[in-house]
Formats: sequence, structure tokens, C-alpha cells
Amino acid sequence: PNPYSGAGWKNRVTLEHWTPGKEGQAPQMAQRVVESNIMCTVGMDALVNLLSTSALAFTATNGFVQAGAIGTGSSGPASTDTALANSTASVHVSAASMNISDKGARTLEYQMTFDDALAYTVKEVGLFASNGVTGSCVARSTLAATDQVIKGTADTINISHQIIFTTA
Repeated sequence: PNPYSGAGWKNRVTLEHWTPGKEGQAPQMAQRVVESNIMCTVGMDALVNLLSTSALAFTATNGFVQAGAIGTGSSGPASTDTALANSTASVHVSAASMNISDKGARTLEYQMTFDDALAYTVKEVGLFASNGVTGSCVARSTLAATDQVIKGTADTINISHQIIFTTA
């Protein structure tokens, strides 16, 4: 028998919601942190495949995560999810937007900025193994009502999505 406990991981999503300041005032920022949502089957498969090779380079064309997305869907996450319930915006995640220094600390961190000119309520966040952000969901987090962000047309949302590797 193996004396070591099995490996596991969880998600941590940090949302920064920036709203323009009123006339003469500085912009306002509110931050929310959500932990422990689902790692999807595609993500687990991709991780196993990635870790089984010696080519662990994280680049725009050879990496665990290619894109991030936010959406307005409120259905709970499941390990079989392949997309967000209702994606509203997506961004390409490149090597420059991933905190590579965190790999040694068993944490992969992806930085994303959403500054589109649309208004919506962010209820879900996802990471994807392809730029198409459908059919390749690596990780999906849904936000509790108290963590949801109402984005205005002039607002910016910065998201730090971490995948944290732990032992059981």
C-alpha cells in the first residue's frame, strides 16, 4: 500500500470589479474570492495528459488553458461540464497572463481582464483548453449570490483564477 494520500485540487477565483469614479472621484474597486468549485473531466484529462509528457511548456499554443470566460448562467457546476451555462465574454490566456512562478508552489494562476462595453451580472467563471470556449471546459466556478458582480458598460473586471494542487 502507498503511504501517501492521493493528490487533489480545487479552484480559487478572485474577482476585482472596477467602476468609474463619480466626477472628481477615484475609481472604486470591490473584490470577491470564491473557492472550492468543480474541476471538470476535460480539465482532469488534460492535466493527466500534460503531466504524462516531458514537454511542460505553457505557451499560447501548448498549454493547459487557452482561454477564460465569464457568464450569466446560474446552474451548478458538474464534472461533466464542457462549457459555461451562458457565456457572455471570453479572453485568450497566454503565457504572459499566467503566473508561471506559482507552478513551483503547486498553484497555476491565470490572469484575465474583461473590459467590454456590455452590462451583465457575472455568475460563472471558466477556464478552457481551447480558444473556442465551448466543448473544452477545464474548470468552472459558479458564484454565490453574494459573490456575483454586476458589471456596468464602463466597468472592468480583473479575475485571478487559480488551480491549487493539494494532497488529501
